[in-house]
Amino acid sequence: MSDDIPTEPPPVEPMTDMQWARVERGLMARLDSQPMALPEEPSRRRWTWIAAPVLAAAAALIVVLALRGEESQPAPQISNVSGSAGSDVEPARVVAGDTPSSVSFGDAHITLEAKTAIVMTREGGSPSVLVERGTTEFTVAPRTQRPPFIVRAGDTVVRVVGTQFRVARSDERVVVSVAHGIVDVQFRGNTVRVTEGQTWRSETPDDVTSTTAVAPPVTPDPPVAEEPAVTPPPAPPPAKKTEKTEKVEKVEPTALPAVDLDREKYERMVALEVRTPAVALAGYLELSRGNSKWAAVALYSAGRLAADLGDRRAITFLTIYLRRFPTGANVSDARTLLQRLEGEPK
Repeated sequence: MSDDIPTEPPPVEPMTDMQWARVERGLMARLDSQPMALPEEPSRRRWTWIAAPVLAAAAALIVVLALRGEESQPAPQISNVSGSAGSDVEPARVVAGDTPSSVSFGDAHITLEAKTAIVMTREGGSPSVLVERGTTEFTVAPRTQRPPFIVRAGDTVVRVVGTQFRVARSDERVVVSVAHGIVDVQFRGNTVRVTEGQTWRSETPDDVTSTTAVAPPVTPDPPVAEEPAVTPPPAPPPAKKTEKTEKVEKVEPTALPAVDLDREKYERMVALEVRTPAVALAGYLELSRGNSKWAAVALYSAGRLAADLGDRRAITFLTIYLRRFPTGANVSDARTLLQRLEGEPK
């Protein structure tokens, strides 16, 4: 009788892409039908009843990932995101930790201050950076015949042809400071030009300020006395730096690439994260179901936000992200976050 007992597990037939798509749709539909689980310490019996089907589906998902793991390709490095002028680049979200960090985007060098978050992509061939929060310094090579470099922060759009400048964003307040060169700042239909040494603020969009050195009046030297010992006059005080408001130079708005509705929706969800995170999470999931280049970063953002909220669905969202986008720009971040969540006590 013992000879009839199998000593090895039966072989598991790999799922086809069509079969996997049906499993994924069913899993997402089941997740949508359940309320968002916030950390309110529900009773063990009630949580077991709700989580059992989700955990079972997630376990099956992980098994399939293990069977198909050899088909995955390594993720690209975020340290240098490039692409030809006419190519689309999957949006890559970069977040600085407790210390500043830097990243290269084509021929532009970007420095992020601590806790700053940006998303890098392309709009109709133009490199584009969305500043979600924090302060970012850009050094952009002269564009010559190449498409302009575009920076977005809320309602503010900065169009660059080659310069060094900073963009700081706190909620919907934006400050643009130019160290070298010239940028055009478009804000709610109006476009102003900001030049070297000037600063523009969204609170006063019709003004630019600059820091200039104002020299004090020069005191004439006293007549030289015939006596040999003459006390020299005191040195004039150092020049004081004062900030003055200059008349803004308004320019005609420059045609920007066609409106990307999915990008605009992603920006709205970013703004909603603080006030209504549940709405933002639902919006990320809806955007992730599409086939646009923003689907990947939206699905990763859903997993990240769910983890921040203590929603146990975060593990499922991140696992699906790794399966759908094995070479996505945020694969490394998703794996790190998933390992942390799976190591936490249930």
